[in-house]
Amino acid sequence: MKIRWLAVAFAVLLSVPVQALTVAEKVTPKWTKVEGIAVETAKREDGTIGFTVTRYLDKARSYPADSEWTTRRMAHLELRNPAGVTLSTIVGGQEHKGTVVYWFALSREALNSTRFSLSEYIDYKDPDRGPMLGGGTIYEFNLTEFAAPLVKAPGPLHP
Repeated sequence: MKIRWLAVAFAVLLSVPVQALTVAEKVTPKWTKVEGIAVETAKREDGTIGFTVTRYLDKARSYPADSEWTTRRMAHLELRNPAGVTLSTIVGGQEHKGTVVYWFALSREALNSTRFSLSEYIDYKDPDRGPMLGGGTIYEFNLTEFAAPLVKAPGPLHP
């Protein structure tokens, strides 16, 4: 009787799709110092604040060359107003010497209402295998904290 119950339970478990865990990580200036992500900000002549987000691939999750898995990345920028999302876009990254670099600029007024996130998730190397159910990490950046020294400092930022 117990063996039959275990066999049925095992068969049910095999038929249920398994999803990997996705973790959300809050990114602040203090956090980035040890995690392999750097954020640089700069005042621009047009009054905006430029952000350069660099992901160091030697600190990111990776898989052996002969593995069927890879890590995919997607960066997302969302600008909101009190009525909801007004802009949602994917930010393309450029690979360069063991890093992936993302760049964008924002007005000072947009800082508090903008969200930037970088998702890293497991996927098949072979795109013909279909979509992965895989999990990973979603890095959520607090842009206001990164821009705070520029906003407080005197200079060419427009009001």
